[in-house]
Amino acid sequence: MNFIDINQKRYKNCKFTINEELKFKELYEQGWHISKIAKEFNMSLMGIHRILLAHKTKIRSHGEGTRLLHEHIKVKSPKDFSYHLKTKFDKLLASFLLTDGHLNTKTKRVMLICTDNILQRYFLTLIKERYNFFPTSKSFMFKGKETSVYSKEITEELLKLSPSYNTYPRNVSVEEYFKRSQPTLSFLNNEKEELLKEFIRIAMSCEGCVFPEFARDILYVQLQFACSHPKLVEEWQELFQKMGIKSFILKSKVTWSRVKGLGIKELKSIKRFIEIGGFIEGVKITGKSKYFKGIEKNDLLKILFEMKINNFRFVKNLTNEEKNKIILNSCKTNQNKKKFL
Repeated sequence: MNFIDINQKRYKNCKFTINEELKFKELYEQGWHISKIAKEFNMSLMGIHRILLAHKTKIRSHGEGTRLLHEHIKVKSPKDFSYHLKTKFDKLLASFLLTDGHLNTKTKRVMLICTDNILQRYFLTLIKERYNFFPTSKSFMFKGKETSVYSKEITEELLKLSPSYNTYPRNVSVEEYFKRSQPTLSFLNNEKEELLKEFIRIAMSCEGCVFPEFARDILYVQLQFACSHPKLVEEWQELFQKMGIKSFILKSKVTWSRVKGLGIKELKSIKRFIEIGGFIEGVKITGKSKYFKGIEKNDLLKILFEMKINNFRFVKNLTNEEKNKIILNSCKTNQNKKKFL
């Protein structure tokens, strides 16, 4: 039997030893793209491709992509993932697509773009559990992640729910946009409360936010949900109302439709949102927030709600910055308590 010395080269002109080339194979099978390996080791794409073939590596097709879910990096589903709603996973996917997602009917691409890993994991798990697909995930701009799958089956099933998922004009005029099929929530009309709760939780986790408002020394709590589509925002408002959450439509001078989304100020409605589960557990506030970046949305929501129902009042003459820091410290204290539970 002939033994191969992995510290030798396959042939004289090889740049790397067999051992080093096997490392490329290992990285590729762990999910690295050929382009990433090439950049890391200062090689051409073709050079890495030839090395992989030389070691009888199965090259992934473009459609298959990097199979991340439950394989190489062992992505786990979120703690409160809705396994009990498996027959409705297509409708939960629709909640993602009507907020942070996109459906390309030409390429049959179902995609989510967001910065939160919990939401990415939720989206990945929905697709894997319902369709047994392994979506492609890749980072972008060093902060976010784009997760997508090319599937005629998923696309066709989603289009049976809503004829479109384009919630704003894409490379067309507003007039042309409204001549086309419009997104809708009508597929939820006959659904039970259990699904509607999770649908709202996903949507709010993607496009919702919570923040404090101040009137001198008095604290107020507000939830907002972003949606600039004038008809769709009315449907969202009806859905929220159906679940006991009263909201009002926010106007804007800078959005294409002059509509910004929904606002929720009534304490009873904020309590109701908490009762249905609040945001998806673990989802964090993004960098758009000056004071609360990295804090879990539910933590801030519950701290503000508790302060409000307990009639918390700030010391007079504090600046808004000082008030926000007091709230931030309360959130951090709460986070430390959770670590020891």
